[in-house]
Amino acid sequence: MFFRHTPAQYPFHGHVEQSAEPAMPSPASARQVGGTHYKDMAVQPWDAMQSWMSPEAFDGYLRACAIKYLARCDAKGGLEDLKKARHYLDKLIEVRERANA
Repeated sequence: MFFRHTPAQYPFHGHVEQSAEPAMPSPASARQVGGTHYKDMAVQPWDAMQSWMSPEAFDGYLRACAIKYLARCDAKGGLEDLKKARHYLDKLIEVRERANA
């Protein structure tokens, strides 16, 4: 079941830039491994999660996703899973570089 939440219920944590102009997608958000089902969305799930989560929680989410794909690559997705893991690591690096800029 999908629940709709208002911004008051899930306020931004201040680490996501908000402006009147649409943001350009980050390099990691501009591509996708294994299809276009996320890239074609108006708001990608990881961008929504970043706005709802603390920076520490979002960091953990990105790490966990990379670990998931690394752990299963030999049994399931092979090279594509390694590329998916790299995609999550690229996003994590991007987030950290922006935080340190």
